[in-house]
Amino acid sequence: EANTGSGNLQVRDIGDGVRAHTGSGNLALSGVKGSAFARTGSGDIRASNIAGGFDGQTGSGHLVLEQTAPGAVRAETGSGGLELRNVRGSLQAQAGSGDIKAEGEATGGWVVHTGSGSVELRFPQNASFDLNAHTGSGSINLSHPVTVQGTIGRKEVRGKVGSGGVPVEVQTGSGDIRID
Repeated sequence: EANTGSGNLQVRDIGDGVRAHTGSGNLALSGVKGSAFARTGSGDIRASNIAGGFDGQTGSGHLVLEQTAPGAVRAETGSGGLELRNVRGSLQAQAGSGDIKAEGEATGGWVVHTGSGSVELRFPQNASFDLNAHTGSGSINLSHPVTVQGTIGRKEVRGKVGSGGVPVEVQTGSGDIRID
């Protein structure tokens, strides 16, 4: 466990899980062979080479994650963007205000919400999941074929991608949604 009241914090090459907190400052985690927990009141979080689950939250700042082994991911920012790479498992991603980009395999349910910002999700071509996407003000663009179940329109899509499977819920109050 690593803590600081105010200041930047770097944690590298840990053979087990890690918990890192800072009241105000940037957090950098890399080479964690296990789950990582990161919190900052104000600052960016950069987590690379995380071989397990990840739980990260910043009150104000950008959060970037690169996962190298399966595990549940939870990422939250009050104001700032989220960039999540190689997610292999369930995902909960939330931004009060900011764009969200996530790429990976939905082997568990994905819930992706932003109050104001765009959402871009990238899945393998052969991905299968149940999609529920809604934007209050914006458009929805899909590159995967969708079998519609109930609703398809400029602002809302519900249906199966591939043969269906885990739920993928995407919502933005104001912004576009793109699913590749």
